[in-house]
Amino acid sequence: MIAVMTNAIRAIRAPGDESPLMNKWRGTSSKNNDICYDIQKILVDQQTASLAQLTFSAEKHGSRESVRRVVAHGIDLGLLQKDGDQFSLSEAYVNELFDRSIMRIRHPDVVKLGMFTSAINVVENIIQNADKMNKDPAHPLASNLTLTEAIANGDYDDEID
Repeated sequence: MIAVMTNAIRAIRAPGDESPLMNKWRGTSSKNNDICYDIQKILVDQQTASLAQLTFSAEKHGSRESVRRVVAHGIDLGLLQKDGDQFSLSEAYVNELFDRSIMRIRHPDVVKLGMFTSAINVVENIIQNADKMNKDPAHPLASNLTLTEAIANGDYDDEID
């Protein structure tokens, strides 16, 4: 499980040829990389944001000046646009994000994580809903009681006494 998670995270975060501008923007430092993710998150969620909003969203990773520098670099690269006091994602950024997302979700390690997560979810749902399955013995599609259910039902009381 841990290996599956680790490999998927590494695959998702790895720089790729499909997003050269994003690689330049994020690759300046690990702190700037984190700030770039914070900026991306808020601009994907709400489309536009002021420098104050971007600074607030990235406060764990850098100062207002650090965020301002990262935003300015994003504008210089053509990834961000400024309209008045609002910033937004450029068409180039959206295109690179789309390409990057497609390449990442198709990576074998990310696919393995998705399959693993789905399998765990299915098993948990079956376990949690087992008691809701039809156990009426008179019903033609009823499944047999499990041994535990039969014992709890009193079917083996004579054998136990």
